[in-house]
Amino acid sequence: MYTVAPEDSRSQSLLPLHLITAGTQHIQETRIRPKGLSFHQILIVEEGEGILEWANHTRVLKAGNAIFIPKGFPCTYKRLGNAFITGWVAFDGPGSEKLLDYFHASPLLQTESAPIAPLIIESCRLIRRGESPEVLSALLYQLIISFFDAARKSSAVPALEKAKEYARKHLETDLSVSDLARAAGISPSLLHRLFQQEKTTPVSFLKRERIRKAKELLLQSPEQKIAEIAQACGFSDCAYFCKVFREETRESPLQYRKKYV
Repeated sequence: MYTVAPEDSRSQSLLPLHLITAGTQHIQETRIRPKGLSFHQILIVEEGEGILEWANHTRVLKAGNAIFIPKGFPCTYKRLGNAFITGWVAFDGPGSEKLLDYFHASPLLQTESAPIAPLIIESCRLIRRGESPEVLSALLYQLIISFFDAARKSSAVPALEKAKEYARKHLETDLSVSDLARAAGISPSLLHRLFQQEKTTPVSFLKRERIRKAKELLLQSPEQKIAEIAQACGFSDCAYFCKVFREETRESPLQYRKKYV
């Protein structure tokens, strides 16, 4: 079910938030948005699974997940498997940025959809009933607060994302599990458990990210020496870098470069 809120230029300029669209039980088709959306969106997965792609990263979205996608954020999401049923609200307004700043609303913040799913259904119902922009704005305010409050309480996932983001920004350094845990504000043992939930380890994650970065540098900088790329990816020993690269790709860094450049 896809519902579009009626346009009202006066209310959209005066009310701090305005609802643009809402939907539920929607059979989600592939969406490729190289420039992002022109509005903010909170998307929930009602059934099945989907995959979200952005800036060479991917994340699996499962039933029960809710995720915040800010406007202007380039991404693609599509079905993974037989079903991908979603619900969402799309919103904007002169007060939206201040509200999102208040909640430190980082892109792709994720939590469980349970607190907001009934509010999305209610949004659809009120739009169909022709409810006033003020009532829709008030419900939207409640929905946004419910989402970010739930996200704040489920701190484990943001902690893991903080650790990953820190790692990606410091791949050239000699990172330890303690470094990642400190950046995420959790203990090393909890960090291990969070990675185990994704069927990996911090060490394996670091190795995979370093090889990913090496692949990018090999193609983006064809004149750069292999030893320099190794160092930029956190490998002090070039021979060891070549060994790990071959283990991961079944070819040497030079073979990989020649194959694609």
